[in-house]
Amino acid sequence: MKKVLICGVIAAAFGSSAFAAGTGTADFQVAATVNAKCLSDNATTPVANFGAIDGFATGVADATANVKFKCTRGLTITKATVSKPTSAVAGFQYTAAVDGGTKSTAGAVGGTNGGADSWTFKVTASIADGQAGDATAATATTDDQVLTIEF
Repeated sequence: MKKVLICGVIAAAFGSSAFAAGTGTADFQVAATVNAKCLSDNATTPVANFGAIDGFATGVADATANVKFKCTRGLTITKATVSKPTSAVAGFQYTAAVDGGTKSTAGAVGGTNGGADSWTFKVTASIADGQAGDATAATATTDDQVLTIEF
């Protein structure tokens, strides 16, 4: 009897119990709201480069640049515009236009990966024939442009 009593006292001292531990559950939700956006996704600044142009040249080939954005998945781009549709570089007047863009969803996966949609916009610059150019622009000159997209 003493051995049983001593075992019971030792078990009580170490918190041993004859009862099983219980569990409980409760439902909960995780919520988020998306602030959709697009960010420039160009490793370097894209350049529509005409190269060297002779004064009074005819048939100057168009120059193009691909401008890339990464966007929240599922956005529809409704408009793309250049900041200066008509401008000048090296004394040559040019026009710039942008296409409607091409969307790639190759990296866009849902779930835990959450990749972006990729959009590429082709900007085309054109120079009209017969322009004189500017002799003070004998080295390469640039004209800064901004491509704005709306969604």
